[in-house]
This record gives sequence, C-alpha cells and structure tokens, in this order.
Amino acid sequence: MSYSRVDLPTRQEEESRVAANWLQRMARALEPAEKPIFASALKEAGISDNNLQSVTNLSLRQLDLVQERLRTAIPGFTLRTYCHSELQDLGLTGYAMASSGTVRRALGIAVQYNELTTDRYELEFVTDPQYALVRQIPAFSHIHELVDIAEELSGLWHIVMQLLGEQVDPMAASVHFEYPAPGYLDIYRRTFDCPCHFDADRTELRFPVNWLDLPVAGADEVTAELCQSTCERLLGKAGTRKSLTDAVQRMLVSRPDRRVPGLEEAAEMFHMSVNQFRKRLYREETSYKKVVLDLRMALAQYYLDTTALSVQEIAYMLDYSQPAPFSRAFASYYGYPPSRSREQGANPDAR
Repeated sequence: MSYSRVDLPTRQEEESRVAANWLQRMARALEPAEKPIFASALKEAGISDNNLQSVTNLSLRQLDLVQERLRTAIPGFTLRTYCHSELQDLGLTGYAMASSGTVRRALGIAVQYNELTTDRYELEFVTDPQYALVRQIPAFSHIHELVDIAEELSGLWHIVMQLLGEQVDPMAASVHFEYPAPGYLDIYRRTFDCPCHFDADRTELRFPVNWLDLPVAGADEVTAELCQSTCERLLGKAGTRKSLTDAVQRMLVSRPDRRVPGLEEAAEMFHMSVNQFRKRLYREETSYKKVVLDLRMALAQYYLDTTALSVQEIAYMLDYSQPAPFSRAFASYYGYPPSRSREQGANPDAR
C-alpha cells in the first residue's frame, strides 16, 4: 500500500475527515431495520446530510455521540463496525502508518498521534520478552464506555493484520477482555480470527514481539515523513498536550489490579518529588486525593450500572480495604448510597 500525494489539512478538516470515515463505516454495518436508529443518532448529534457529503464541520465529539447511541441500542454494533477498519479510516495517521517501514514504527505513530483519531482513549504500546501488548486506556470522561472502547480493539486488530499481510499466522496472537463473555459472543468469534479470552486482568491485544520488526508492504519513507510532519503540525510537539491530571488518570485506569498507589509512589512514577507533584496538580486546580476519588467514584457508578457485582466486590476492585469505607465515600460523593444507585439504575432521573 502506498500513497503518492497527501493533502495538508487543518486540524478541523482532519477531524472532519476521520469522523466521516467512521460514520460511513457505521452506515455500511447497519441492517435495514437499524437505519432509523442511525438517522435519529445523527440528528441528535447535530449532523446533517450536507456535513456527511461535504465532509465538513464534523467533530470527534459528534462521532462519540452517534456511536454511544448505536452501541446502546444495538449490542455488538461496535464490533460490527470496526471489524472492517482500514488504515485510510485514520486519515493522515493511517497514511503515515502504511508508509512507516516496520510494524513497530507504525504502532509508534498510532500512539503518538492517537489524538487525531479519537478523544475517547489513549493507546499504550509496550513489550515484554515474548509479546507486544497494545491497550486502549479510556479517558476519564469516557470511563463509562469501558466495554465499547474494548470492542474497538477489533479495529486495531484488523489494521495490524493489514500492516502484516500474509507474513504471520493470526492464531499466534490473542485478544483479552477484562469482563465476562457477553451474550453476543458469536460476534466476537466472527470478528477476531485469533483466540479471545474474557475475565482477563486487563484488556489488550497481544501478539509475538518478533512481528514488530516485520516490514510493512509498500512502505514509502518520503510519504511517511510528510504525514508525520503534518500530524505534528496539527497537534504540536508530542508530549506537550496532556496535563498531569490526565496522565495521573491514565496511570490509574491502566493499572490491571486497580491498586491505588500512595502519594509518594505516584510522585516517583512521574519522576517528581512529592512537593513538585503536589504543586503541579495544585496549579491544575486539583490534588492527587481528588483525582483518585473522582476516578474511583466514576468506576463505581459504571460497575453498579452495568454489572451484577456486589457492593463488596466493587469496593475491593477499587482498592478499598472494606465495603463500609467505600459506601461512605460513595454516599458522600453522590448524595445517595450504592444500593440506591443500583435500584434506580434503570431510572437515573429518580436519583
């Protein structure tokens, strides 16, 4: 795959292009009876036919709203949409990946410029002696979409397979989900041509580490450099866009055991003294204690609304030593106890 010419868009034009690509994927994944739901979702998100046809004035936020409506109304729809993903759907980031030379470099580009393709999660790419591990860490504002974001791994899986072509056996890879198998397990099996594991410690795509140094067919170094330089112009220098609060939230969400590190340990993880760490967060009008509490409570509400886990199980998952301190913290934060939250989960207006 190669590209001889790349337009240089503005940030808004690039965002419109990516949003339109995914909305078109959604439209193609619809069954006839589901089309009215899609039309209603577009209207609620403020997207007109002209926006779609001209690929203008679209945003990732509007894309999020449409996807949330569809995945709520149609279980498994995210898998159905993203299983047909192509590199071109990622706009300039996809062009750069396709021209990047090796799979390792392609994934590095995906991580570096992920913000151009989604505002729902950050990509994490790490290796151990045996495997390359790719994870999608939900943004705090999208913590209630853990399953939907996990199902977007289907898109990443198909893009990795496009990069590798016929060079590898897909069965050497695996995908892991930190929740029980859903009722539409058959869609997972049709979507991934590698083993799927549920009730895992964390959600991730896992494949042999030696795949990283395999070549990307049709790679074009000149195109890759042009696309990367344009991505950098749209976003600014990598590493300067996120606040410390964002980074701390991401660190907490990505921990597989949900154990909350103490203040000193957290500061050390960010290579700061405790005093520096506190001051940086203070300048962002927050504190480590508040960041931890906000995240714990958001996850608690998510688990109460979407799982059958007991209050005791949720307390332990959120690193509380006993259910009672968790229940007190929840009631103080929301104004009602966890038991009431679950009882009224089907009727949030009654809270």
